Formats: sequence, C-alpha cells, structure tokens
Amino acid sequence: MLIWEKYFIWISLGLIFALEVIIPRTKQSFRKKALGQDLFWFVFIEYFYNWVLLLLRINVIVLVYDLYKFLGIPQLLVQELPIFFQVLIFLISLTFFNYWVHRLYHSTPFLWRFHMLHHSSENLNIFSTYRIHFLTLFLIDFLSFAGVTLIAFDGISIEIAMLVFTVWNLLLHANISLRIPLLSKVFILPQDHYWHHSKTMKHKFGQNFGTIFSFWDRLFGTYYSNDGLTETGVNSDEYPAHALKRLIYPFLKKK
Repeated sequence: MLIWEKYFIWISLGLIFALEVIIPRTKQSFRKKALGQDLFWFVFIEYFYNWVLLLLRINVIVLVYDLYKFLGIPQLLVQELPIFFQVLIFLISLTFFNYWVHRLYHSTPFLWRFHMLHHSSENLNIFSTYRIHFLTLFLIDFLSFAGVTLIAFDGISIEIAMLVFTVWNLLLHANISLRIPLLSKVFILPQDHYWHHSKTMKHKFGQNFGTIFSFWDRLFGTYYSNDGLTETGVNSDEYPAHALKRLIYPFLKKK
C-alpha cells in the first residue's frame, strides 16, 4: 500500500469518526472491555495483518492468474477502458463475489464460527470494522479475488477501487444516522449494514450481505432495512468474551 493511500484511509477514518460524534445513530456508552477489544483488533489488523494480507493478495492474484492460464481460461481485457469504468467494473465484480462469500459465512456453521467475531460488537461503530478473524479475511480475499481475476484491469484502477471498497466498509460500520431511501436503491448505507449486524434475522441466515451496492441483496432476496433501532451482537451464550479466546473459538469442539 502506497503512503498516500494510507493517509487517505486515515483521513477518511477521522472524518467518519467525526460524523459519529456529530450525527450518532445511538448514544453509546462504551464498556472498557468492549473498547479495549475494538482497539486490540484495530491495531492487530491495521498494523500487522494488513501487511500480511497485502502480500497474500498479490500472491493469490498471481497464483489464480497462472491457474487460469494453465487451464486455458481467457481473461476479459478492460485495461483500455477509461479509469472510471475500470473501477466501476472492478467494484461490481468484487462485490458480487464478496456477496456470495459473505453469505456462505452466514449459512455454513463452521465458517460462521469464524465470522461470529465480526458480529460480536454490541455497540456497532467504525472500529467494529476491524473485529474480524484473520482467516475470515484470507478466505474472503482468496475467493473474491479468484473471481475478479477473470478480468484484467490496469493497476491504478485496482488501487483506486480497493481504496473505495476499504473506506466504504469503514463507513458502513459507523454509528451514524444515515439512510437515504433513494440512495439505498443502489448503495448499502450505514443503517442498512446496521441491520445486517442485528440479532433479528429478517431472511434466512440474515440480511444485507452486500458491500457498497444494495442491488445484489435486492436481486437475490436478502435486502431489509428500516430507520428503527435493533440489538446487535451474536445469539450465543457460549461465545467467549476474551479476544484471544475468540481467535481459537472456531477450532474448539462445539458444546
């Protein structure tokens, strides 16, 4: 990741955090343990795992590209298109594959045990974005990019698209009152994703699995949202409270 991209994400983080203060969805009273966990996952993901993930992502793209080449699967070449259209195609493709991988995590009991960490926040906020098991990140990246690699993009288009994807993901988890029905026809907004984290499932296995675009959920019948409040977290009495125990939880024998 280039230095300017890192600064862009940090500035976005600061602006979104300011919005949480100015137009909060709910007045949150952070418990020390919850705040401590948010900061722990933020430091772990942002300062350690993101660098590992970057190396893995590059290797995944190269590996999948070589595999497609070996199998004789052609790539759709779009490098000659204007940057804007390349970014748009990349995001539409990435969010399509990401939608199905995300839905798989909710519908497969073993994978859900990994994904529970991300849903463990009872006070959804911008730092909840970083509550994610590193193996979840790896598999989502591997499967999503395996699909996107069917299309050949210019390097700068990928960089811009991933920045948009990252910042939008931060915005989705923010504790801000933002739901514009007209925009929600196309985009997933914070209030929509807030309902994704709800303990109440409006569709089988949950709702609003998309990132950035809402039309995947609308197309496949998993969209739901309203302006009301809901309880977030996981419906499990056995899920541990300690951060390190949550890392090994998926590998423990189910009670």
